[in-house]
Amino acid sequence: MLRKTGLIALLTVAACLPEARLSQDGIHGAYVVNGVDPLGVEYTGRLNISRGAAAGDVIMQWIVTGAVIRGEGTVGDGVIAVEWETVPGPRRAARGTAVYEILDDGRLIGTLQMDGLDRAGTETVFPDP
Repeated sequence: MLRKTGLIALLTVAACLPEARLSQDGIHGAYVVNGVDPLGVEYTGRLNISRGAAAGDVIMQWIVTGAVIRGEGTVGDGVIAVEWETVPGPRRAARGTAVYEILDDGRLIGTLQMDGLDRAGTETVFPDP
């Protein structure tokens, strides 16, 4: 189960980011991902964003370089804030948080934190046409 306690602090930080003009409904769909994780490892993959149970909630599922990751979060004010965790599998379990700015062209630019690490990773997400 994803933790909700850190999400309030994460949303507070996210609210300070510049507002994007893309509508919240425009973010649901398939994406291509390029990133560098908090350990400095480059990766690529795919991301699907779908609506959550309540208005403004999102469910995110990544398939990246040998891992499946699932996240739940909130979208608002041009920002997505999400808590994520790896789906059990052959790789070491990991969890953390991410904040994405929604850009006008549909890209998402994010910063990723992994529990137990002081370093952040980055991720750029492109709409899959």
